[in-house]
Amino acid sequence: MESLNISCSSEEGTPTLEESIQFGESSTSTDIKKRGTIEIMTPKLLSALDKCKISDRDAIHIIISTSEALGQDISKLKINRTTICNTIFIFFCIYNYT
Repeated sequence: MESLNISCSSEEGTPTLEESIQFGESSTSTDIKKRGTIEIMTPKLLSALDKCKISDRDAIHIIISTSEALGQDISKLKINRTTICNTIFIFFCIYNYT
């Protein structure tokens, strides 16, 4: 971790300005956003989205809107394109090769 100290003073008795800046750290812990951990994709939901030919991006919007309407905290849910694609791949492998 690097730090930078800046000091300014004058001979006329004006106050001294001193700052310390820390690099590589956030100022507060609330600045860091955490990803959701609750998996909501099910085979039934995936098959419904696939049957209606809904794209990954549209599926995200639909799932977020539905979750908010049902009173869920969407910050705790795993909702992104990567999760949808990975879940589709996993279910495809399980249900087509067994």
